[in-house]
Amino acid sequence: MQKQKKVTLVYDDGCPTCTIGVTVAKKLDKDESLVLVGMNSEQGRELVHKHGLDMNASAYALSEDGTITAKAQMAKDVLAGKGLGGFLLSLPFRLPRPMADAIYKLLALHRRHTTKTR
Repeated sequence: MQKQKKVTLVYDDGCPTCTIGVTVAKKLDKDESLVLVGMNSEQGRELVHKHGLDMNASAYALSEDGTITAKAQMAKDVLAGKGLGGFLLSLPFRLPRPMADAIYKLLALHRRHTTKTR
């Protein structure tokens, strides 16, 4: 079995929706290929600044090869290689990009009303 590449997920650690998603991703991460970084942590603030991440727009997946993805593509990257559960959870994000990003935005609507961070 091929070893998964490390992906760093920078997410809003003050958002209940994001925290639930991260908890699920962590449980699916049997090969420990995800590095989970809250945007309000010291490391999170450094990554946001270094890469110019707009945390109001999305969480971000930073891959070992330097690729940075957001919204639906980020969700696919985080769930990739995470077994049947990861595959099933990634299905909405595998739709054509405009539809998949619309689903991501719908899920993120809750964040705008509940997040403790700006």
